[in-house]
Amino acid sequence: MEGFLQDSTSCHSTQLGLMTPAYVERLLTQDARLLARRDSTRELPCIDWSIEDRRQKALELFFAWQDGMAQFEDLISVCMFLKVKVDLNRALIKWEQEYGLED
Repeated sequence: MEGFLQDSTSCHSTQLGLMTPAYVERLLTQDARLLARRDSTRELPCIDWSIEDRRQKALELFFAWQDGMAQFEDLISVCMFLKVKVDLNRALIKWEQEYGLED
């Protein structure tokens, strides 16, 4: 367990380096938005509010940062949460495709 914590800490600091403004914008306007709506259909719109609420808060912070009213670092914690959700979902989809599982 201790090795896992050390690996996740180094992984966390590496991921922080990936949080550029362009990456955060894509995460908020594309990746997390699509994930929050992954179960939607034209006939039955469905939003995962546990993701969408945080995405909206992060978007507000992002726009405030663009206007010079917030620090970019203020975005990091919520963006890390969203990044983990997006990455886990991507890994699950890849696993399902690899093992031939369908809905």
